Amino acid sequence: MLITRTTKEQQKIIDEIDEIALERETTVPYPTGFDEAILGVLTNDGGVHVVYCRDDILEILMRGDDTMDYEDALEYFNYNILQQFSTPDNSPIYIDYIFRTNDSTDSNNMGQLLLPF
Repeated sequence: MLITRTTKEQQKIIDEIDEIALERETTVPYPTGFDEAILGVLTNDGGVHVVYCRDDILEILMRGDDTMDYEDALEYFNYNILQQFSTPDNSPIYIDYIFRTNDSTDSNNMGQLLLPF
């Protein structure tokens, strides 16, 4: 589900990412045009990673091109985004939302996040 943000809010997120990178004296590669899909930033020992919802990126791709279906968007993502930004340092992280069930009697019906590596 895409997060609705104003242009100002999106720019503030990008500015914060750039500020974190500057503080850590590093660069943070991330695909542009997918600000709505940003979930946050993961920082660790020397690394800064922009965290995206992969499903939101696919939705943005399909929204931007009426001829692109889910399979086309997934292929575009895999070859033009995932491979391009798969660098050893500071590469973006793409997650999927995984929901087990909508059955309220199931104790495991909470949403889960899956890191794709």
